[in-house]
Amino acid sequence: MTRSLHYCIYLEAGVLAEHEDKGEKMDKNSIIERNMSGVVANEIDGEIIMVNIDMGKYYGLDEIGTIIWDMLEKPVKIESIIEKMTEEYSGERDKIEKDVLKFLEKLLKERIIKIVS
Repeated sequence: MTRSLHYCIYLEAGVLAEHEDKGEKMDKNSIIERNMSGVVANEIDGEIIMVNIDMGKYYGLDEIGTIIWDMLEKPVKIESIIEKMTEEYSGERDKIEKDVLKFLEKLLKERIIKIVS
């Protein structure tokens, strides 16, 4: 049985931090990984709680965000993440792809992940 795709990233005060845009762009062919420089993360009750020490921000990921986070342990192509989410959750592939890219763009903006290539 497939579940509906719904993820959540909780950010300090519910607002993304403002910082310099490095102009990094990604698409489904990009390879990304965790940016553990200055980021401390732990799983608590099936959710990831993170602190970005460099930016002084804290974050929380729900169950689906945690699944994606686990996939980022090693460099991974975004297309592979989209494929896994499409297999696991119900919904149109285009919508899932859009949601995954939006989520990853938030993580990139917050410097929680980085583009490898």
